[in-house]
Amino acid sequence: MNLTNTYLGFTDNMKPMQRARAEKLLDDRKRYNGTILTNKQFIVNQIMDGCIPRFKDDISYYSKKTNEYTKPKTEYYLYTKDDTRWTIEKTLYNFAVYLIAKELINEITIKAFIKYEQEQKEIEQQKLEQEKLAQEKAKKDQEEKMIEFHSWVTEQIKQYNNNSKMILMQNIWQDEIGNFNGDMIKLLVYIDNIDNFKYGNLCRNCLIGWLHSGNKTSKKVFYHVTGIKLPATNKGTNEILNNITTSQYKDIIPYKKRQKHEKDIQIFYKYIRQPYPHFEECQAEVFNKYGLEMFIVSEDETCVISEAKSGLSIVRGETRKAAMNNLKVLIDKHGVEGFNKQIEKAVELYGLSPRYKEEVI
Repeated sequence: MNLTNTYLGFTDNMKPMQRARAEKLLDDRKRYNGTILTNKQFIVNQIMDGCIPRFKDDISYYSKKTNEYTKPKTEYYLYTKDDTRWTIEKTLYNFAVYLIAKELINEITIKAFIKYEQEQKEIEQQKLEQEKLAQEKAKKDQEEKMIEFHSWVTEQIKQYNNNSKMILMQNIWQDEIGNFNGDMIKLLVYIDNIDNFKYGNLCRNCLIGWLHSGNKTSKKVFYHVTGIKLPATNKGTNEILNNITTSQYKDIIPYKKRQKHEKDIQIFYKYIRQPYPHFEECQAEVFNKYGLEMFIVSEDETCVISEAKSGLSIVRGETRKAAMNNLKVLIDKHGVEGFNKQIEKAVELYGLSPRYKEEVI
């Protein structure tokens, strides 16, 4: 009788580590009466021959090494019909008790159990394969849906014609960040379509991902477009966005553009390495710190601080405050003198910003 791929259900409900130890012991081979068998085959054979598992407590032996008796322990046995016994491990004793309790004591019941077990494994394998296929299909369907959704969003951006909202958004973006990317109109598309029959849930999810606690500018856009002020926390914001409908939107809140001094925004040049090294003109807010002229711009929802003479990006952060904190950490790490030397070396390697070449001319 082949027991290679079965433990007859004995280890099914064990915890992983306990199960691994038990199965290893059951699979270990020993010599029994001149024949090498696995422990589980030996126990099954003995139970089929009518052996009875028993144990005795408080067994102690005299040790010549220590000249005293060993600490009392429990020993486990298999007793044959003629009352001889095999000393076995506790796990093997438990296995023998299990076989008797489950009436796996003859070849008929054991083979029937193995057949049933194999059928259940095949059913489980089929179930796993079906689940895998279903997951793969769901993933593919989701990918196709997202491709379709992004195409729809792109088309909505092209067709968007609510000029009052676009102007309001542009004023906020330029006032808060210093520039405006037309692709950001998708924020208005999401806001306007959270009730859309086909794409509403995706628009809602995009809003939740976009309007996090660090994105104050976009949250301000949401407030002025819908009249609804979102909380500062992600939890509170998500709770509102998960439940709000367009019918709850209020009137547009007028935005008063902040007046900035012209000297705050100046023309600078960012140093770009790809696809080829070059300086690229940009409008940015200027500030002086650590003896250097720097400028700050917004790129992909983050604030980037660059050094003006080299045009190199130095640090970035989700907000202006975070970027400034990261700049301080950098200076604290290298020191003002070390930082200035790195900038001088960068100018030698990559060249001087056109802003300063023009001033020299």
